[in-house]
Amino acid sequence: MFYNTGIATYIWILSNQKSVHRRGKVQLIDATEWYGKLRKNLGSKNCELRGEDIERITEEFMDFDEYIAKKQRMIELLKEQKTVIINQAVTKGLNSDVPMKYSGIEWLGEIPEHWQVKRLGWITSEINDINHEMPKAVISGVAFLSAKDLLDNGTLNFTKDIKFISEEDFERLSKKVRPQKDDIVYSRIGAKLGKSRLVKVNTRFLVSYSCCIIRVKKNISMPEFINIILDSDFVFTEAKLRTVGVGVPDLGLREISRFPIPFPPLNEQKEIALFIEKKSEKINRAIATIEKEIKLIQEYRTTLISETVTGKIDVRKYRPPH
Repeated sequence: MFYNTGIATYIWILSNQKSVHRRGKVQLIDATEWYGKLRKNLGSKNCELRGEDIERITEEFMDFDEYIAKKQRMIELLKEQKTVIINQAVTKGLNSDVPMKYSGIEWLGEIPEHWQVKRLGWITSEINDINHEMPKAVISGVAFLSAKDLLDNGTLNFTKDIKFISEEDFERLSKKVRPQKDDIVYSRIGAKLGKSRLVKVNTRFLVSYSCCIIRVKKNISMPEFINIILDSDFVFTEAKLRTVGVGVPDLGLREISRFPIPFPPLNEQKEIALFIEKKSEKINRAIATIEKEIKLIQEYRTTLISETVTGKIDVRKYRPPH
């Protein structure tokens, strides 16, 4: 015989020998509320789902996982496509017929003949970070971002779970540099090292010293174009070569200023930036749609499991919707 010890466990009992409204369903017993003696040995309880029923139900639920895996693979392929488009545009340009020349940099390869390669410091007026202190958080005040707020969708996080600092700390920490619209926030310390995001808003905020602020010379370069280059794979390769530290990678400001940048004329920078923006928006919309589909199917799967174990669905007769 089986005596309940009060352990918070659920016992599943499957039976077809019940009244019609209970037949073929799952019954749950909450062990925290049941201290009595069961009339039958637990091992003698009958599970009258046939082997083929169990096999079919298992296959149906596995279909959800396969569907989600395929959708996630589609997202990865779209991200790879986006990366290829960006790398091609910012290193080779949009005209495949122009003569090419060797850039002088092994990992960059050839660039259009009329392009130049410039150090980042040459095309910027500012590469700096705030004082190396960690201010105390307050309930409301000035937004204080860190590398984690450089989002994967290419934007800066100003809304969800961000840190705020006092006006006093803002004034004290921002004596060297304050972010402005069209500046570039570049992460230089930690797991997100090498990420670049353009400031598209006119708002007062600071970023921690895990990032630096890069301000381009607008008379010769376009912030959108330089931001795309800094966020590209080939500049990330350069960043890793110049990084020190093992546990927590650290990229110095001087090393960042030495990044080699493929540098087309200003009008061509604008064309490339606009081209990439349009292509990226299209791919990002496709990714967002797929992510929504995944979320819906996950919610449906959760609901289906819940209704199955609570007996709302006869598992023997279940057929997935098409």
